[in-house]
Amino acid sequence: MRKLHQYLPVLLALALAGFAGSGCTKEILKNRHLSRGNSDFQAQKFDEAEIEYKKVRQVAPGNSEAIRQLGLLYAEQGRLIDAYGYLGKAAELEPGNPTVHLKRRLQEST
Repeated sequence: MRKLHQYLPVLLALALAGFAGSGCTKEILKNRHLSRGNSDFQAQKFDEAEIEYKKVRQVAPGNSEAIRQLGLLYAEQGRLIDAYGYLGKAAELEPGNPTVHLKRRLQEST
């Protein structure tokens, strides 16, 4: 019967591989959901796009693209309160994005 210390290097290597792989998995998931969300948004499948962008936010809560797209999506749907909140956050994260600022100003004027 082998002692635990003989298995320790193998267990340690497996644990390190698991930790290293989890970041890659999150990035892959984020990119997959962003891609699907953007495709759905362009096809005006807003319910599906919203789901995909929210999945991005589960994996990467501060993702500026998902936040921006949710704001634009809500503005498109006329969900003014939701749009205003997301567009405000998007304006903070992307101060040089004229589309976000224009949509936000339009939300303020209605």
